[in-house]
Formats: sequence, structure tokens, C-alpha cells
Amino acid sequence: MYKLLIVDDESLIRDALKRIISEVKGITAIGEAETAESALDLYRSNKPDMMFLDSNLPGMNIYECLKQMKDYNKNCFTTLLLDFDYVNTLPKTVERMADATLIKPYSTKSIMKIVDQFLQWEMVNRHSYDKIIDKFVHSIIEEDFKSTKDQLKRIGKQLSLLYGGNLNEIRAFSVSMVEQLGIICQEKGLDIKKKIQWQEKAQNIIDLYTFEKTISNIVEEIFEEIMSTASIQEKKVIQFALNYIEKNYQKGVTLEEVSEYVHLSPFYLSKLFKKELKINFVNYVTERKIERAKELLEKTDMPVINIALSLNYQEANYFSKVFKKLVGVTPSEYRKQKEKVPSKDILLKKNAKILNNNWYI
Repeated sequence: MYKLLIVDDESLIRDALKRIISEVKGITAIGEAETAESALDLYRSNKPDMMFLDSNLPGMNIYECLKQMKDYNKNCFTTLLLDFDYVNTLPKTVERMADATLIKPYSTKSIMKIVDQFLQWEMVNRHSYDKIIDKFVHSIIEEDFKSTKDQLKRIGKQLSLLYGGNLNEIRAFSVSMVEQLGIICQEKGLDIKKKIQWQEKAQNIIDLYTFEKTISNIVEEIFEEIMSTASIQEKKVIQFALNYIEKNYQKGVTLEEVSEYVHLSPFYLSKLFKKELKINFVNYVTERKIERAKELLEKTDMPVINIALSLNYQEANYFSKVFKKLVGVTPSEYRKQKEKVPSKDILLKKNAKILNNNWYI
């Protein structure tokens, strides 16, 4: 059941609104007020889902009244009731704080249109939106960086649907979200020293773009802290990464590809790789390729160019330079050295076919 609050100094208007709304299933009037003071009291005590608010109550600062209400509960769908003579004098700041406007005198049709707007808004706000927030929080708790970033993008889209360009609403939500991120950090035992700065950044957000960028940066700081504290988890991630590299390094595996596989950003995976293995990602993959090249040089009679192609080196000369830099001799020189040493390994078939994109060499 949705709760409706009606605020207007004219009893006829209040009675008309109650009568029309009473025909709508699922919405009930929980109170009515004719002054700003009584309206604020009812708003705080009942926390309505929907409100009709006269913009021209005697002795009331409509901006201050709306601000206090929204600060207390931003999830109330507020419709401003406007006198025709005051339509063009309503401050834009006040209009942006409201979710809809209705010009007096109004018809049953116009009121029902507002009700439809509310129900659509409510469906997005209370259901889809809550689920996205839950998934976002869960992704951080589960330390899934990729999912967290994906959910953040979805939150940005939902904010656009809910608030459009309403900067006050976007900032209020940002501050609330940052507070929630701080709670998650405390629950995970993370030593985040920048939480105060997060609040300042949230209050300085100027649009949806800066919202997503600001929260994204905060999320990255959180995951960086997770990385520096969760040593067991780090070893698990590294093992997954090494397994993936081992299966794919001959095809030319990239840092971005592996980071997506283990659900970390390329920056964090690179940093974690260096920390755990004392070698950067690119050098590790290169060394693994060269080790494989040495095996092929020793145990097969494959031409150097075929070995290069099998390891995703498109230029044999470049492959030879990399090989010599790490081994000290060229691939051909290495093979000659090993030929002098007796080996029980059986050579693979000469001129082995190596797949290179769409054809065999």
C-alpha cells in the first residue's frame, strides 16, 4: 500500500484530491495538512511515498520546505500544485526538486496521469534499482572487480531515469552511496584512509558523468586495499591467472584478457603479478614463450620461422632478438649447441604444420 500526503490550504482541493485518489487501488491518503509546519511533521512521522504539495502556501518558503523533506526522505514522489498566475514565477531550483507539476484547476484525467507517472517511477525506484544496488554491494563483498564496475554503469543509467539532471538528488544519492561504501570497508576490515575525501568528492559531483567517474575511482581504491590485505585471495587469483596463461600464452595472451578472466582490473592484476611473482606480466609471458621455443628447438627440427609463428611472433627477426636477449644466443645458435648434446627425445615430424590465422605454414 502506497501512502499519500496532501498539503494545500484549501479544503475543497484537499477533498477533491482524496476523492479521486480513493478510486486508485494501492494508494491511500494517510494525512493532509494546510500549513508548512504541520506538513513537515506529517512527512517525518509517516514517510509518505507520494505527496501533492501546494507551492503557494501562506508564509511558506517552498524551497526550504522541499529541501527539508527531500533531505529526510528523497524517495517520495512530489507533485507541486501551481496556481496559473504563478507558473512562470516558480524558481527553477524548486521545479527541479519536484518530480511533477500540476496546474490548478486540474481535471481527474490530469491527476490520474500523475498517478501513472508515480507508479512507473516507483517500479524503477523500488524494484529494479534496489536490485542493482544489492548486486553492486554484493560484488564488492565478493571482491569481484569486473562485476562491481558493470553494476556501477547500470546504476548510472538508473539514476538518469530517476533523477534526470536533478543535481541535488544525484549528490544526495552519491553521499549516501559513499557512506555505504565506507560501511562495507569497515565490515571487511579495510584500512581506507581516504574515506573523508570520498564525502567531499561526492558533494562536488556536478553530473552523472562525474558521479560514475568519482564512484569508480573510489571503488578502485577499495579494491587496491583489498589486494594489499587479502594474501590468501591473491594467491588464488594468481594461480587462476597462471593457469589461464599456461593454456593460452602461445596464442599471444594479453594482460587485459587475463584480468577479465580473473575479474580484476589490468592495473591491479599487473601490480599483484609483480608482488607475488617478482616479475611483471609481460616478462613472465615472454619468458614462458621462450622456454617453449627452447623445447621446440631441442626436440624438433621445425624451422625457426615456424616456431616464431607458433608462439604468435609474426616476425622471425623480432623473435630472434627477443630470444637472444633472454638466452644469450640466437635460436639457430641455441639449436646447434643442443645438437652436440645426445638426446633420447624423438624428433617430431619434419615440416610440422603450424596454424597461422587462416592458413598453415
